Amino acid sequence: ALDILAGPAGIPGEDAQAVVFVVTQESGSSALLARLPAVTANGTLLLEPSADENGVALFRVMAMDSGGVAREGSDASEPRFFSVVVLPRNDPTRFALLSPAVVSVCHDDGAVRHALALNISSPENEAGQPLSFLLHQVAGAAG
Repeated sequence: ALDILAGPAGIPGEDAQAVVFVVTQESGSSALLARLPAVTANGTLLLEPSADENGVALFRVMAMDSGGVAREGSDASEPRFFSVVVLPRNDPTRFALLSPAVVSVCHDDGAVRHALALNISSPENEAGQPLSFLLHQVAGAAG
């Protein structure tokens, strides 16, 4: 937020009033953020995305001063709106290796199929992504 004023300049007492911001969610998933966003007195937006959530949410923010509404006054600004977009992140697949994780074959065995991994899982929102394993020789002689 910019140009934060409790009321019009030059009116006695207006500049001594405290200003707070009130944020409410208008639309989108309430699970998108760990808690409702907040706006500090200097106008800084504070928010924390929830783990494994993504999407868009619309919020309304109003500035309210401590002066009250005496003499037909107003203590609230016009509402302003902002959106929060949380982008998806590609989370790692998890798996375990069978024990022992050693595959022994003879040089003339030809093609061999051997179970190696178990408990393979991906986050639910990534279940449609193709999965493959890439094997590298890290020890021993090739050939």
